[in-house]
Amino acid sequence: MRDLSQRLELFVRYEKEGRSEVSRLKALLAETEANSKQRIKECEKHSELIQAKLVDENKQLNKQIEAIEKLTKQTNKQNNSIKKKKKKKRTPSSRVAMRRIGTNCNVQNSGDRDAR
Repeated sequence: MRDLSQRLELFVRYEKEGRSEVSRLKALLAETEANSKQRIKECEKHSELIQAKLVDENKQLNKQIEAIEKLTKQTNKQNNSIKKKKKKKRTPSSRVAMRRIGTNCNVQNSGDRDAR
């Protein structure tokens, strides 16, 4: 009878300890879930902030690219108009004079070759 009583006491004690352990684990699980959910929310907010910053930077870079492209087009137009003006300034007689100078240089250069 004593043996049965001791066994019953041990069983009841283990049962209580098991229940308290289960309760402790359930509380720990609930706390872990709450912490995880909070961290997920914080990470999502952080991610949204980073994404918003990236979108803003992208917009600014696109504006800069557009401005650079505009300036490039304007510069190209100016360069083309300058080239056209230079072409218009040349007269046929100046072209002939340029050719003569080039021809004289060639003659002198060929004479130099013979002297070597």
